[in-house]
Amino acid sequence: MGTYEILTIDGKEIHARVCTRWWEQALGYMCFSPLRKEAALLFVLQEERKISLHTFFCRNKLNIFFLDKNKKVMEKHENISSWRMIKPKQPCFFVLETRCY
Repeated sequence: MGTYEILTIDGKEIHARVCTRWWEQALGYMCFSPLRKEAALLFVLQEERKISLHTFFCRNKLNIFFLDKNKKVMEKHENISSWRMIKPKQPCFFVLETRCY
């Protein structure tokens, strides 16, 4: 079992599975069923950097938040459909993926 963290984003409490391994981050929501209890995935990066993300093979629309070292939202992309590429404008320490409801 993974570890979980509770974050507050835009005034909403989000329970996120913490993903520190490269393969967890690479697979993201491509391999997580929408029926699983993970409401979100929090990617912990090794260092501050720009990380490109894609929604290839994702079955649901996603919200993606790029966070600073204090886990404050620096940039957000909402209702992203499948087969899209996303890259932040500035480096980040964390990335939060959530499903759209």
